[in-house]
Amino acid sequence: MALVGVVVVLVLGALILGSLERRYGAPSARPERGLDVTYAFLGPLLVRPLTRGVLFVVAVLVLAALHGTFDREALRAAYEAPTWLDGLPRWARVTVVLVVADGLGYVAHRLFHRGGMLWRAHAIHHSSEHLDWLASFRGHPLNELLGGLARVVPLLLLGARPGELAFLLPLLAAHGSLLHARVPWRFGCLRFVIASPAFHRWHHALERDCNYAGLFPIWDLLFDTYHLPPEPPAATGTRDHVPRALFAQLAHPFRRRPR
Repeated sequence: MALVGVVVVLVLGALILGSLERRYGAPSARPERGLDVTYAFLGPLLVRPLTRGVLFVVAVLVLAALHGTFDREALRAAYEAPTWLDGLPRWARVTVVLVVADGLGYVAHRLFHRGGMLWRAHAIHHSSEHLDWLASFRGHPLNELLGGLARVVPLLLLGARPGELAFLLPLLAAHGSLLHARVPWRFGCLRFVIASPAFHRWHHALERDCNYAGLFPIWDLLFDTYHLPPEPPAATGTRDHVPRALFAQLAHPFRRRPR
């Protein structure tokens, strides 16, 4: 079923986002497209199930630490117990969780750019020199796992449930692919409200370190990392040496830099 889902996503992406990119002059073919397609299958078929498993174990450990028990029924009751968020209307609850999750993602994203193993894992995503919608799938499993933990654990402590945004996941995934699309969209007056492709392209630029927010640019505005001039960046990618082969990329975070 997951395999069919990946194929459907790739076909729809090619028909919709690929057509939009060609309308704005993007080439119909580019280097490393096969690598990104491989990542598109690797994510839902292997990385995400493993990540969900680890996040589930961590969530259980957090609940057990908070309530002092590993009893299954007690943990289930603790998970299902009402929290302060349950007193809010559904739209308000979803908004709070979405904004907080995006803020946590902003912090985690900046930490990934600090260097060391975190950066080597994140650099895989930045290694695409030909940024387009398909490059959105390129990401190291360690990046996804640690990024998920950075959101899930604080949200659990806040009283949220990990599945609160599950119904929004297809829309958030589509927005992620659109962010990487090779289109000049800036979203007009909404450019300060919702992250746009032009906004995110500058995050992938060689010249700048900016635009870390995944959904709400308010975080970049608050912390002075917002950058969206009229022109696009001259080049995207990373100046670090990142291997071009799949298995070498998967091993990259665990290799020390030569002194």
